[in-house]
Amino acid sequence: MLSNIEQLINCLKKGKALFVTARQYAEYFGVPLTSVYYYMQAGKIPAMQIAGRWRIPKEYCLAQLQELIEEFGEMINERERADQ
Repeated sequence: MLSNIEQLINCLKKGKALFVTARQYAEYFGVPLTSVYYYMQAGKIPAMQIAGRWRIPKEYCLAQLQELIEEFGEMINERERADQ
């Protein structure tokens, strides 16, 4: 059974978009939208403005999710098994 993060990675890989919105990033990582904007403006999250709206490269999101799996994967799997 795929973890929620692995399902999200598969969904991102299937999509044709090259970028995600700040709101999507906040939802994916469970952080406040205001924090995402702060970190983008501070240069801690690579992003660019396209037509006045912030966009984050999809590849960056995928890399961050892969890091989470590597770092916390076992803890996530154990928690999901306990929730079932």
